[in-house]
Amino acid sequence: MVPALLVLAVVSGVVGSTSLKLSHGFRRFWPVVGTALGYGVATVALGLLMEHLPVGVIHAVWGGGAAVLLTVVGRTVFGERITAARLAGVGLIVGGVVLLNLTGTL
Repeated sequence: MVPALLVLAVVSGVVGSTSLKLSHGFRRFWPVVGTALGYGVATVALGLLMEHLPVGVIHAVWGGGAAVLLTVVGRTVFGERITAARLAGVGLIVGGVVLLNLTGTL
């Protein structure tokens, strides 16, 4: 159940962030709905995870997973450039999440 909740939290957070970009400053109705639903589902999933894992680990995994997925979404959906600095930053985030996992908390 915990891995599924983590995936749900990450994916719904990415949906919320992507919808937020598509809303153009909250001027488009359906992306605003997607933003609210995405972040709402992510918040519920994170709240349920709080019963099982430390808050720091939850947010690190959520943020790291979202950073990786949003880098891909930014490139494929919005045509954003992926620079060496961005790749290095994402690599550091992933490394931090892996280090947290190695401590045996997950």
